[in-house]
Amino acid sequence: CAFGGTRRPIVQLAMLLDYAAALPSLLLGLGYALELGPALPPSALVCAVLAFVALAAGWRYDAPRHYMALHGAWHLFGAAAGYEL
Repeated sequence: CAFGGTRRPIVQLAMLLDYAAALPSLLLGLGYALELGPALPPSALVCAVLAFVALAAGWRYDAPRHYMALHGAWHLFGAAAGYEL
């Protein structure tokens, strides 16, 4: 791609910052989910699994358009999981 992709240093820096900002949210959400125990809404678990699948797929399919769609899905499903919590 003429405009780069996930291998460009500036894109990698942006991804690092994005993942670094997501880590505290993930840990806090996981802690809260564990506190809920059996009261954990199944929909939150489904959204969390879909978020992880989108994230992992983005690591595998890193063509610019594929990555943008999958990374966006990661954000949307992650936000939905947080909302369901």
